[in-house]
Amino acid sequence: MAIVYGTTRFHQYTYGRSVMVETDHKPLEMISQKPLSTAPRRLQKMMMTLRHYDLNIKYKRGSEMYLADTLSRHHLENTNNVETVPPPPSTTEELADVAGVEEINQLLTNEATLRRFQAETTNDENLRVVKEYIHKGWPGNPKGLNPKIIPFFHVRDELVTTDGLVFPGDRLVVPTSLRRQMLIELHAAHQGLESSMRRARESIYWPHITQELRDHITRCDACSTYQDKQPKEPLVSHEVPNRAWAKIGCDLMEYREQKLPCNRRLLLKFL
Repeated sequence: MAIVYGTTRFHQYTYGRSVMVETDHKPLEMISQKPLSTAPRRLQKMMMTLRHYDLNIKYKRGSEMYLADTLSRHHLENTNNVETVPPPPSTTEELADVAGVEEINQLLTNEATLRRFQAETTNDENLRVVKEYIHKGWPGNPKGLNPKIIPFFHVRDELVTTDGLVFPGDRLVVPTSLRRQMLIELHAAHQGLESSMRRARESIYWPHITQELRDHITRCDACSTYQDKQPKEPLVSHEVPNRAWAKIGCDLMEYREQKLPCNRRLLLKFL
């Protein structure tokens, strides 16, 4: 938000030229380098606004940003007469991009499915707590949190709520009651773990989804029956002799006209 304000406020200086942005918030440096669709949903509209500018965002420690610290601590008291220069108007193409960003999730194209996910998310106790933390703020460290909430703490910067649903980026957090069904649908084509995980990474998320999907595929009877297996060499047994010492087996090899034990078997028959 600070970058959006700074670039639009000083539009006459920042528009049409390369601008270096120094920030003490390190995640922004990586987020700015990723595709728009992978950014947290609450940041996507702001990132669309910043597409007007040629920005290079770099991380810098707060203790080294002396100028920014001075300006924030010694700002002007009266700013009523300051004119804000509006950003350039959005084009039709950019408005279409925003509309694409606002699409919810490819799983929720059906109205009945959307209502079902909304109802189950509301009834899920853990997701209710997660939504409260998203709106009110997360604690500084995960100590004291419910163990089922801790995995969401590690992706808290990406979590947003839209229409009663929880999204880390553009993926939908599946309520506990629907996860079994999602595992079945992900593996419906029986194409293996990698293919199923690739489908999951495109649309859904919940903690430990990789392990649960691996366990589900391991227990799949169809995959166990038809998967590729290394054929075993059948055991070829000797005929059972009718008397003692009828056959004697030993391993022999020949080296410099001397016979030594080796892995080559020689079978002697006594008739």
